[in-house]
Amino acid sequence: MKRLEIAELLANAYSRDQIRHVIAANGWPSTCEVWDGISWRSARLYLGVIAPSSGRGRPGELRMQNPADASPITPQPDGVTLLLGIWQPDDPGPRVLVAWSAARRSGRDTRFSLFVPAEIVHRARNEGRAVYESTADERVLAFAMTEREALREILADADAPMASASRVLEESEMSELDDDAVEQQSELESLAEKLAALSNGEIPKEFGKAPSPFEAGDVDWSSNRWLARIADVQGWLHLEDTLDMTKGAQVTCESLFAMLEDPSPSQCFEIADGHARLTDAGCARLAARLDTAIQHKDAFTEELEDDKSVVEASRAWREAWEESFPGVPDVARTTVHAKVATWQIYKFLDRSLKNALELNPSYQRGNVWTDKESSELIDSVLRGIPLPSIILNKPKGSKTHEIVDGKQRLTAILRFIGRHPDARRFVETVEAEHNVPGGLFHTSYRKWRAAVRKQRGLSGEDEKLHFLPFPYRLPKGASDGGALEMLNGQYYSEMREKPVQIEGRNELVEDIFEDTDTNYHLSVILYADTDIHQIHKVFGLYNRQGKKLNAAEVRNAIYHHLHIARLMLLLSGDNSDAKSLASYLASSDIELRTIPAMLDAMNVGKSRFNRTKLSSWVAALLVHRLERKGNSLPCPGSTSLIEGMMMSIADAKAHPMRSEKACEQLAHHLQDGAALLTELRDMDAFWPKFTHPTSPGEKWEDLPAVAAWTACTIAAMSGVTATPETRAGVLDVTRRAERLKKQQARSQWGYISRVALDLLQGMKVDLATIGNTLEKRVGNNCIAALEARRD
Repeated sequence: MKRLEIAELLANAYSRDQIRHVIAANGWPSTCEVWDGISWRSARLYLGVIAPSSGRGRPGELRMQNPADASPITPQPDGVTLLLGIWQPDDPGPRVLVAWSAARRSGRDTRFSLFVPAEIVHRARNEGRAVYESTADERVLAFAMTEREALREILADADAPMASASRVLEESEMSELDDDAVEQQSELESLAEKLAALSNGEIPKEFGKAPSPFEAGDVDWSSNRWLARIADVQGWLHLEDTLDMTKGAQVTCESLFAMLEDPSPSQCFEIADGHARLTDAGCARLAARLDTAIQHKDAFTEELEDDKSVVEASRAWREAWEESFPGVPDVARTTVHAKVATWQIYKFLDRSLKNALELNPSYQRGNVWTDKESSELIDSVLRGIPLPSIILNKPKGSKTHEIVDGKQRLTAILRFIGRHPDARRFVETVEAEHNVPGGLFHTSYRKWRAAVRKQRGLSGEDEKLHFLPFPYRLPKGASDGGALEMLNGQYYSEMREKPVQIEGRNELVEDIFEDTDTNYHLSVILYADTDIHQIHKVFGLYNRQGKKLNAAEVRNAIYHHLHIARLMLLLSGDNSDAKSLASYLASSDIELRTIPAMLDAMNVGKSRFNRTKLSSWVAALLVHRLERKGNSLPCPGSTSLIEGMMMSIADAKAHPMRSEKACEQLAHHLQDGAALLTELRDMDAFWPKFTHPTSPGEKWEDLPAVAAWTACTIAAMSGVTATPETRAGVLDVTRRAERLKKQQARSQWGYISRVALDLLQGMKVDLATIGNTLEKRVGNNCIAALEARRD
């Protein structure tokens, strides 16, 4: 049940005589007026659902949680403020409301939990009401919604004075401290609550052991116990290495803040009398990581609630962390010319018909929407629901608009109405070569399809391949009283002259899509006379803020001006347009099917540039030079490593990988490595369980694939071939390779380094001399980096 639904439920249950004028704008809070027995008073309702367990592993305890950070309870001037949770049993019996003191939690802008024994709500359901006195002397009232008079009882408590901010100290102590000390105490309380929130609930598979639940009050900032609490929940923080508490507060803090990517770890804490205390900088850095950790923890929990397995939810959790801190180039000095407009669909159609709309810039992902997803978008259009902004760019000197963001939406619309450029070309070819009446395509697609099937055949896959129309399908469970039900299952050519309602006005379907006189518009952001590279930077920032695309998709846009970024797209097979991506390869003997064929055999997924990411990962291991940061040995995750490579190439004009020649040579090496790996795989050189624990020999996990491809690429440079001796060495290494248990960045580096180096030794590669070869051919001796991170 959502908070909006709770507000509506209360309005119905206590309508007319006790609650009126409910406005459930966002659910936290809702506003209304309540009757206190004398007069109507304005009120704020902070509402939530009481979960069936507390998440702390305590049987018989229930919990309600506020929705998110930055949503504090605030006083209602001249009114009352109510904090209510609803408990809804599985059977048809009465629901129970639980009222906590809103005053005690006023101003707290962190996520907090409210606990109540299950026996209290059961007693309230059976007896009408029940009172619970917490260990903090808080009076909590539970009452069945059928007990209408109980609502008045809680109004007296609601009249208690509301605090203006959260408190850690008693008021007498607060008065003795200066404002800075009080503010720091408040910050520490906030950090403690966040740490406590991470100590509860289910955990990703790789954690192994769940942290022992604790309360915010259990975090002791006056000693080093707060470090122990961070160690308890460090799995959720996704640190690159395990926090070692045995080396003393100084070393532990330096390690912690280095892993939190602070440029000056020593500025984040102070040591006094052997105790570590956070500075303002340390509070800010720790708070930022805790906020992200809670966000990803909540997403993990939602995955489980959506019936995803722990393995699936854990994978999504890791991917979310990978994409949390990608490098985005500085756009402060980026000069852009942009404006916001609204276009009717007709404007997009007109430009498409004039070949002035580029749907497929090479940095864009492929067409990934299913017919179902496309039909759902058409349903939104037919209902008059606004769509997200379409972002267009008109490069200097061009009359064509490129689609920077919104390709899937526009593709769905143009397909639906039969005006997609690929569809137009296909139709012209078919009608010219076969006896198919001209014009039938637009007057009756169903008949045109039947005629084509009779003449040459036309499968469902052909229709998707050539962007032919799809029928509108009413979403499951959707209804509008009849109009859209009548259109269910119809093609555009069959419904174009039928009416639907847009903003309360009847409009023909045809007018919505093809007329200038329609109420339906699309929001458009137009860039013009702006360098395409700058557009890509802004595009990356825009999508990172909106969380719309994954890191690989954003990266392909931001760094598309670099030869290496376009090369990775081409080599992986995610984009096959060799002419626009790497025309310099035309005169080389590069076989562009080698790497995609290897990835096919590995069963590496094709969605969302996954193959480009894998190829870029191997390239980054080979060419990106990692520098030490003081005593710290950086072990960036895959996304950060690739981002680092791209940024270093973009920022350094003298970087070796800026040239076409260097990229061509890298392409040869990656291809040779893929060819050697493929030959060895065909010889059964890789121990089956090395590739994947549950699909041995059939599917490869990312880490074994990256380690093996990297090793084979380096081995191919030294002249290694797929001989029986080579096979024996690879088989021995992969049989002994231990599977990675923890997916921390440092652990991943350790695995890749260990396996790659062992494979090179198993293939009799001289590591002492291959380093010089690597330096000459790709500009970096990666052997040294692998050896430093091996353990």
